[in-house]
Amino acid sequence: MSIQAVLGKDMQEDFIKDVEYLDSIVFPKELCGTYSSDRKRYLKDKDSYILLRESDTLVGYINFFPVSTHLYNHILTSSEIMDDNIIPDDIYLYSKEEPNRLYILSVVISPEYQNSNAVNVLANAFIVFLRDKENTGYPIERLLVSCISEDGSKLFSRLRFRYEKQLDDNYCLYTCEGSNLKDLLQKGCVRRMTLSV
Repeated sequence: MSIQAVLGKDMQEDFIKDVEYLDSIVFPKELCGTYSSDRKRYLKDKDSYILLRESDTLVGYINFFPVSTHLYNHILTSSEIMDDNIIPDDIYLYSKEEPNRLYILSVVISPEYQNSNAVNVLANAFIVFLRDKENTGYPIERLLVSCISEDGSKLFSRLRFRYEKQLDDNYCLYTCEGSNLKDLLQKGCVRRMTLSV
């Protein structure tokens, strides 16, 4: 079987239960979302997930969305990690009139797939998604992510993100914009990845 990337908007919303399960085996309990809050964010923006599936099994995902100016400024000025505390009102739909600033809420690869090509499939699907948005008139201005592990920091460094600042609990904020974002969209990853996230 091969790993396939699927857009969340093309799935029934019950995939969120599988997302919760993956979160529970990868993240500390305090960073796991609830079904209710994950579902509310998904219903606000169904374009917010790219899922990795092998047959009928969810083996990874990335969750991201455009954010309000209020949340964007809070992320840049606060040391608080933004996670399950993000409410649907802080999620914007993609805009053709205003530059889109995306926050990557989480990236998960199931432990048994962390040393496979799964992270590459997911990263490439994310890049293709962003290119498609740009090519259809939705300008991407900046990407933001809070990394909670060394492997997460390595992953986003390979995706041309740069360290922005230290957050609470020794987590880090990384951003991708300007020439780095242009290179990400045109050239992709810095190099092939096989690491745990």
